[in-house]
Amino acid sequence: MEKTGQAPPAPQAADTDRFLAPRERLDLRMLAELPDLPLRSRYLVESLINSSHRSSRRGCGIEFSDYRAYQAGDDLRRVDWRLYARADRIYLKRFEEETQMRLILALDVSASMSYRGPRATMSKGDFARTTLGAMAMMAVRQNDAVGAALLGGGFPDYVRPRSSSAHLTSVFSLLDSDRVDRQGSLPDSLSMLVETIPSGSIIVIASDFYDSTETLGHTIGQLRHRGNDVIGLQIVDPSEADFDLESNGILVDLETGDELPVEPDAVRKQYLEAFRAFQGELAGVFSLCGVDLVTMRTDESPVAALSTYLAKRSTRI
Repeated sequence: MEKTGQAPPAPQAADTDRFLAPRERLDLRMLAELPDLPLRSRYLVESLINSSHRSSRRGCGIEFSDYRAYQAGDDLRRVDWRLYARADRIYLKRFEEETQMRLILALDVSASMSYRGPRATMSKGDFARTTLGAMAMMAVRQNDAVGAALLGGGFPDYVRPRSSSAHLTSVFSLLDSDRVDRQGSLPDSLSMLVETIPSGSIIVIASDFYDSTETLGHTIGQLRHRGNDVIGLQIVDPSEADFDLESNGILVDLETGDELPVEPDAVRKQYLEAFRAFQGELAGVFSLCGVDLVTMRTDESPVAALSTYLAKRSTRI
């Protein structure tokens, strides 16, 4: 089986502004070409903002609470200009509806997440990093506390949630780690965080979830028992979902190194039946736990996942 081609060369830093221009439709190839995680996350956030309609509830029927300092990207219509005239500093009015949330971004760094098929512009891992990075950026814009964790073999790397803009650098640094685990269990790694994660958090888990669904359900149940909301982002490469391989070759298990000769035409029906059965089983586990599962193909826009997060956040306020 032929190896996939390399991604297009990354643009130079001086060229990045042209990628960040407002666009109604997200360009996945352009997203992949951006040279670092913060820029990809910013482009994704701006694409979401440009494609969304502003809520008609903004500033209506909400009781004023206090002020907070202005941050880049905030809506200037909420600036208290009278206070600025007196204090010479920019503050935004904050309302009772705006309660600070804690967001924990959990990234699966198992070897299977490094897979990138011929039709994808990014590996599953890079696609997940970009989506989680955009969520982190949105959380900071909302003055929420955000933390991150890498899940794989052994104890997870973990950054505790904080709400400062400076802390966002630590979150990006962890998510952009080159750590790849070839052994270990995602549910076991996640369970090590159950007592560490502050109760009442929103926990977003980005993974392909190729693991024991029974054990995963038990761990999610533990998180829910502590009052947390959970969102699962299942990252799937189009080649995994469609099994559109055309030539005979050898499939390699990225985690064990095992090799399996395969004739796609001979096994396609059986593979697709097994894949759909797994999808149904995984959806059933998440539904039983009362949490959201968003399946994301790496050849499609991740904006739906960001919208799910925003909807979940609004229900916690």
